[in-house]
Amino acid sequence: MGIWSELEGCTKIPHYAYGNCECGVLNKIAKMIEEERMHQFLMGLDDESFSTIRSQVLARNPLPSLDTIFNMVQQEEHHKRVMLGRDQRGDSVIAFTARESLGIGVKPTCQHCGKYRHDETGCFEIIGYPAS
Repeated sequence: MGIWSELEGCTKIPHYAYGNCECGVLNKIAKMIEEERMHQFLMGLDDESFSTIRSQVLARNPLPSLDTIFNMVQQEEHHKRVMLGRDQRGDSVIAFTARESLGIGVKPTCQHCGKYRHDETGCFEIIGYPAS
């Protein structure tokens, strides 16, 4: 909030704002301050992550409210987080599939006894148990 207070202190308020003016200058000043805050917020965003959303917001006419912009940025951030998680899961699935196709980490299953780690050629029930 400190930066907003500082910005308000630097804003030049027209002398018409004082008194019982009905020209709407107070609304114009409030809109000007809000727009200043929007630009400050947008310029503070990381270029790599939010340049697209910044361009989309600045291209809108009229500019959305600061709350709307903040919500748009939050949605974009959430979307990026979800996509990153999906990509990471996809990489692990690809690695698992590659391991399986190469036979790495795959445990054979015996068709005769149904046990893992051997097939019919090594099944003791078929070839007999070793002498003790």
